[in-house]
Formats: sequence, structure tokens, C-alpha cells
Amino acid sequence: MTGLRTHKLHKKYKKYQRASFRPGQCVLCDKVGAKTLKNFRHWRIVRNLFPWNRVAKIQHLIIPKRHAMYPRLNNQERKELEKIKLDYLNNQYDVLAEATPRIQSVPEHFHLHLIVLK
Repeated sequence: MTGLRTHKLHKKYKKYQRASFRPGQCVLCDKVGAKTLKNFRHWRIVRNLFPWNRVAKIQHLIIPKRHAMYPRLNNQERKELEKIKLDYLNNQYDVLAEATPRIQSVPEHFHLHLIVLK
């Protein structure tokens, strides 16, 4: 089962995971520089290389610039995320999604999926 990605994209994603996901490294920290679409003080929006293309016309990720999980976000990061949600994300995307730990491919770095539906 490929889930939210087409079979072809799911195969590419699995190949990417085998080649790029290494212990002690964070794929979101290491690979986001060239893919940043929008910067905020504590957050950035990046293009998702392997979007949920069965349901998404556009899929980006919002991630903290600092490597952190949600419980470890500081007050400034949390406040800015709430402001971004209200002032920016609600006007740009249809769905904000957070995967559960059971299916997260990058569980150690907080991120939300930003989706424009097909």
C-alpha cells in the first residue's frame, strides 16, 4: 500500500529514505537550504520533495529553524507558529496536517504538512 503517494512516487521516496536517512543526521536540517520557499524568524516553509500527490496539488512543510520536537519548542517559536497559522497559512493552504509518530518519517524534527487539495 502506498497510501497518500502514487506507487511511482512512493518507490522513489523509499529509495531516497534508504540513501539519505542516516543515524545522527536530520534530513530536514541537512537538506532544506536550497528548498526554502518562505522564511520567518523561527520557522521556514520548504517544498516537500515527496508530496502526498494522490490528494495534494501542492504540499509544503513548515519546520522550525532549530532542530526540535513540539514539546521542546520555546515560547517564541510557539507564539510565532500561532501567528503564522492565523496570518499566513490560513490564506495559502487548505489543510495543515501533522502525522502521528507511528507514520512520521522524520519523528525527531517537528513539522507540519501544508496542503492545497486537488
